[in-house]
Amino acid sequence: MSEGHHEVPRCPDSIALWEVWSAAGRHLEETLRQVLRVRFEKMPLSEYRILSLLATASEPLSVGYVTERLLLSAAVHDRVRRMMASGFVQGVGGGRDRMLTITVYGVDRLVEARSVLAEAAEAHLAAVDGPARRCLIALLEQMSHASTSLRTAS
Repeated sequence: MSEGHHEVPRCPDSIALWEVWSAAGRHLEETLRQVLRVRFEKMPLSEYRILSLLATASEPLSVGYVTERLLLSAAVHDRVRRMMASGFVQGVGGGRDRMLTITVYGVDRLVEARSVLAEAAEAHLAAVDGPARRCLIALLEQMSHASTSLRTAS
């Protein structure tokens, strides 16, 4: 695949979010691997930053990287703990701002994971304004559209 097909949009206020989405998704797999390998390992962690939302058609699906503190402070404690207990949310890194990667098998779980990420983002909206708020709203709109597409496809 030639380079430059999928630019990674940058949001201001040091909040980087992007949605790489395709109904088929398979042609994006290598791009997503490159994004994860090259971009994420060098991204600074922060308490209130949603670093990405990713989706591919392969399994497992890594659909979200957010800081644990954001998820656990966003009124989704029970759902997150339930997902962690079921083994499809795994922690990466250490400390209070360790990253969680949400790994999903099957469409139902992907929809559930997106729902939890949306709840976390919505809860965070009250704490931000300006460009950061616009980025979060855009993320929520993208997640809503992708989840609707998934439900329709299934």
